[in-house]
Amino acid sequence: MNIHKVATDWDYSSPRLSPEFAELKQFDLQAEEQKAITALPQLMAGKEYRTEDKSWDILMRPVLASKQACLSCHTNVQPGATLGVIVYAVRKVKHSASGKPTAP
Repeated sequence: MNIHKVATDWDYSSPRLSPEFAELKQFDLQAEEQKAITALPQLMAGKEYRTEDKSWDILMRPVLASKQACLSCHTNVQPGATLGVIVYAVRKVKHSASGKPTAP
């Protein structure tokens, strides 16, 4: 039985990647974690998943075992298997009538 765990701990010490910073920027970590769990079958099949909320565009992309170096370390996977997921979150920016970005 495979159990897939979504990482909730931040691996980086940068304040830009902290849960507090996410809250400040109106990024709902719990909601995105739930979306990631829902998307796991699609991600495990090697397909990307896109979603959004009122402030963010989110793209989840699988990291595939596509090179020999991957398979050398991850000896229990087949070529093309999903090893993890990268999440890109891009903040939506409002534009003025002149087309210039404005503060959200």
